[in-house]
Amino acid sequence: MSGRHSVSISLFDEPQRLLVVTVVGSLEHGNADGFLRDARTAVDGYWQAGLEMVKLDVEGVSYIDSSGIGAMVELYKYLSSRSAQMSLVNIRPGVRKVMELLGLEKFLHVE
Repeated sequence: MSGRHSVSISLFDEPQRLLVVTVVGSLEHGNADGFLRDARTAVDGYWQAGLEMVKLDVEGVSYIDSSGIGAMVELYKYLSSRSAQMSLVNIRPGVRKVMELLGLEKFLHVE
């Protein structure tokens, strides 16, 4: 059974054109598509303000599998296609280890 997630905007800094999106819960097979849809919806309202950077705060992500990783990569591609950058902040050690094992820190900036 898949876990739940929530996606919310926790900060928009207009002068820096920075959006912080907070993710809580698990990102896995049963909800990865929903996460991607929710994350895109969350950022879509900020393009007119000149959005350039999205920081995905994943401190509240307790579990991630390959589907969750895939959804993060798709979000990265979505933002990149619109000339915005994405970084991951507040990563728990277990999630960070998965990112490192897959070599994702090479293109998904991890703070």
